[in-house]
Amino acid sequence: MRFVNKPFDTIMKNILFIITFLSTYNFSFSQKLLKGKIYDFERVIPIEYCNIGVENKDLGSLSNSNGEFSLDTSQIAKNDTILFSHLGYKNFKVSFKKLKEKLKTKDTLFLSSSSIVLDDVKIENYKFSKKMIYGYDFRHPRVNWSFKNFRSGSEICRYFENKNILIIDKLIFQVNKNELKNLKLRVNFYDIVNGKPNEKLNIEDIFIETKHHQGRLKFNLKNYNIILDSDFFISLEAVDVEGNGEFLFGGEWFGENSEEGKTYARKSSFDVWADEFTTDGSNIKQKVPHSIAIRLKTRINTK
Repeated sequence: MRFVNKPFDTIMKNILFIITFLSTYNFSFSQKLLKGKIYDFERVIPIEYCNIGVENKDLGSLSNSNGEFSLDTSQIAKNDTILFSHLGYKNFKVSFKKLKEKLKTKDTLFLSSSSIVLDDVKIENYKFSKKMIYGYDFRHPRVNWSFKNFRSGSEICRYFENKNILIIDKLIFQVNKNELKNLKLRVNFYDIVNGKPNEKLNIEDIFIETKHHQGRLKFNLKNYNIILDSDFFISLEAVDVEGNGEFLFGGEWFGENSEEGKTYARKSSFDVWADEFTTDGSNIKQKVPHSIAIRLKTRINTK
C-alpha cells in the first residue's frame, strides 16, 4: 500500500465539493415532502388524523393532532388526484398539481362539515339483554399479524358474520410483541360490498392506545352505542406511531374456506384492500387462512 501526500488546496477543494454535494442532496430530498395544514372551515380548528392520499395507491399520510400533514411526493404523478377524508366532513379531492399551487400561496386547507339527511325513520325500542361473544374462541400462539413498516394509515380489518341486531360493549385483541413507545389506533366499522370493506358505519372517531402494553388488551365501547344489524368488518387503523421497533398483533386460524374471520389490510388510507400477504419474507404473496385475533363482547336484541 502506498500513501501519497496531496497539496492542502486540493484537499480543501475535495472537502468543499463533498459539503456542496451533501447540501444539495439534503435540499433535493426535502423537496419531496409536501407540507400543509387541514382545518375545519366553520370552526377554524385543526382536524386531527385526517386521511390523505392517492386513491388505490400505497401513497398517503394522516394529519397529526394539530392538523399538520406532510406527503411524500416522490412517487406521485402531477395528474394524480389527492383525497382528504374524515368522518363528519365532505371529502375533498384535488389534483396533485393544483394542491402544490394552493400550498405555495397558503399552507392551510379547509374541509366543510357534511350533513346527513335521513328518510323516514322507524324508531324501535330494542332490548339488548342477551350477551354474546363474536370473534375468536382460540388464539393461535404462533400466528402474528403486523406491517413490515407500521406507519400512520396502515389498517387491518376482520370480517364478522352477524345475523342479529346487536350493540358492541367491549373490544378485545392480543398484542404479542410491542417495542413501540406508543401506538394510537382508530377503530373503524365498515359495511360490505363484494365481500370487501366499503363505507364506515361509525359516526364518530373511536381512539384506543397501546402505550407500553403487551398481552390481552380490553377496551370499553359502550359509550359509542354501536348498533349493527348485518355482517360487518372491524378495523384497527394506526393514526399515531411513536418510537421504532416491532409491533405484533395476535392471530387466529379461521379455516381456508371460511369467510368468517377473513382479513384484509392496506398500507395507507386509500390503498386497495388486499387479502393476499407475504408470509415468509419473500416477494411471493399467498392467501393465508389466518386472521387477526379480535373478540367482541356484545348484547343482542331479544325483543
